[in-house]
Amino acid sequence: MVQNKIYAWGQEYPRAASLHAFFQKNKTPYFAKDNIYEAICGYIRDEGDDHWLTYDKVMDDLVKEATDAFERVLFTQVIDTDNDPNSHETAHRLAKMYIRELMAGRYEPKPKVTSFPNNKKFDGLAEEEPSRSGDAEAYHFNNLLVVQAPFTSICSHHHQPVNGTAYIGIIPGKRVIGLSKYTRLAQHVASRGTLQEELTIEIADEISNASESYNVAVVTFARHGCCENRGIRVHNSQTTAAEMRGLFMEKGKLREEFYDNVKMMRAEGH
Repeated sequence: MVQNKIYAWGQEYPRAASLHAFFQKNKTPYFAKDNIYEAICGYIRDEGDDHWLTYDKVMDDLVKEATDAFERVLFTQVIDTDNDPNSHETAHRLAKMYIRELMAGRYEPKPKVTSFPNNKKFDGLAEEEPSRSGDAEAYHFNNLLVVQAPFTSICSHHHQPVNGTAYIGIIPGKRVIGLSKYTRLAQHVASRGTLQEELTIEIADEISNASESYNVAVVTFARHGCCENRGIRVHNSQTTAAEMRGLFMEKGKLREEFYDNVKMMRAEGH
């Protein structure tokens, strides 16, 4: 089916079709939730001597082709885009919104994460006493840290906005990352087409990889446009998803401490 689309639409959307073909050839995953930045860079390198082809050129081409596609969507809605002043440039605005903003986490590189080793030992901690992280080494920072990270995502079913907050709990591992990086990583993962359950797991993956700690907890609270703007059209569609790993799964008191922090932060409106 994908090959049929590449053949049928290749003349109209050559850059998108070329990327589809390259990803298919290399068996590159490119679901709505996948980051394809490195794959796009590989595609550019594969063009060989085409030095004029840059990442910015590829992205500009995609915006241009998406603009044409959105023009067709507006046409099939029987909207007079030529004479309606409110609909002038709407297709281009939609294309930029999707590729440069709402789905930017698919196309942009992962944020650079500043970190430093977490290997300074407490003078008063017995050598034989394992740290709270579960490792034999006693880390300088080994207490619970909770960070809140607001995010906007897109439901991959109906392409409606999902607005929420992730609360990230961690017992730092071998590396400590800057506080702002928790939010940057969460927002990078969120700005794609995904589901809240998947998003919660993927935020935990990114935090765990960046900090080299398996002791990570993520709980997300979000409101879904696919429930508020269509279908049942409820006024408040808040949904919660959670991912508990390591000591957060094993230790009830630690999990309770994390949720107490989340409750306090939500009550204070943070």
